[in-house]
Amino acid sequence: MEVKKGYKQTEIGVIPSDWEVKRLGELGKFSKGQGIRKDEAQSGNIPCIRYGEIYTKHDNVIKEFYSFISPSVAKTAKKIKQGDILFAGSGETKEEIGKCVANLISEEAYAGGDIVILSPFNADSLLLGYLLNSPPIVKQKSSKGQGDAVVHISAKGLKGVVISLPKTKSEQSAIAAVLSETDSLITSLEKLIAKKEAIKKGTMQALLTGKKRLPGFNSKWQKKKIKRLFKFLSTANNSRSELSDEGEIGYIHYGDIHTKWSEFLDVSTESIPFIKKYKIKDVPFLENGDLLIADASEDYEGLCACIELKNVNHREIVGGLHTLLLRGNKDEIADGFKGYLLHLKGFKEAVIRAATGISVYGVSKKNLGEIEIIIPDTNEQSSIAAVISDMTTEIKQLEEKLQKYKVIKQGMMQNLLTGKIRLV
Repeated sequence: MEVKKGYKQTEIGVIPSDWEVKRLGELGKFSKGQGIRKDEAQSGNIPCIRYGEIYTKHDNVIKEFYSFISPSVAKTAKKIKQGDILFAGSGETKEEIGKCVANLISEEAYAGGDIVILSPFNADSLLLGYLLNSPPIVKQKSSKGQGDAVVHISAKGLKGVVISLPKTKSEQSAIAAVLSETDSLITSLEKLIAKKEAIKKGTMQALLTGKKRLPGFNSKWQKKKIKRLFKFLSTANNSRSELSDEGEIGYIHYGDIHTKWSEFLDVSTESIPFIKKYKIKDVPFLENGDLLIADASEDYEGLCACIELKNVNHREIVGGLHTLLLRGNKDEIADGFKGYLLHLKGFKEAVIRAATGISVYGVSKKNLGEIEIIIPDTNEQSSIAAVISDMTTEIKQLEEKLQKYKVIKQGMMQNLLTGKIRLV
């Protein structure tokens, strides 16, 4: 294959002509972390990092420390320097082994056992933090992992990892700066989403329990039984093994309610399992606003996971195994409000009291129907639902923006870290 002008073919692919191919062993000095047991990780106020935190707390760069040791523990631990690259020396899979983070913090800090440390001579550490976690390098590290149940990678294995780098520190730093700025945008969005989620949670708790009332509403909430608010309809009882992508009828299995959906299911955007039409008999099709409840769970917390259906349109969909189908009385309960049933004061506790079982807990139609909840009139229900829905929409839009930034970042990494796009 012809290589375009200004580039050259190397053992790790096509790179700019003025870039270098290096093994990590040529970039700096390797050493090992040591000491710091789990029970010592909060023994003082000196920052440290343990190998497990590289997987769970950090992404490419150490921005803060989560563990702190005493001076006596620090005496037997390995001190790290600003600019060091820390690799997790142990992991559960070869695909994740050797994940690394760059330490750009100048304060005194230490590394525990199962951490391999690279102290670069003259490379940009921030760039290495991104580069050494990129897919081509992850693939190399994976090939050097040893073990099955627990995978290890050594300094010897890491020394043989091959990378390409700009010759000049200025170009290295320019690439790192662009990736870091993109990371900052992503982090800011993640924090904003978390803040919006917390506000939504607090708003839901206040509005759905009556602790806070919306302007214009002051009538007393009424206590009503579930069987007054809803009509119970039949559901199918087919197992998951009978489902396929080729069926004609949508089928909502109770396990999907537990794991895939929360409060509302927009059928127009979410994929659902299917079942052959001949396997379904004498079961009503679902309609917009129907409430589908999972009536079985391995723990009390999972009991009565529920979804309110949206945008069913004319699709033929049925409720499946271990689900209860509740169709609301429109004079008593408003569309858009039913999905918040579990958030209403006292409902969850009443379901748990009504549940039966030992290893698997369940609740019957009869017991569920007798449960009483305190709710506002339908006008206030609709207003509450609208407020929460607007907050949910805003969060969803931010999440879509976040996902877009992450895709952009991946493209930037692929182009910048291979020299396909040059900054200087």
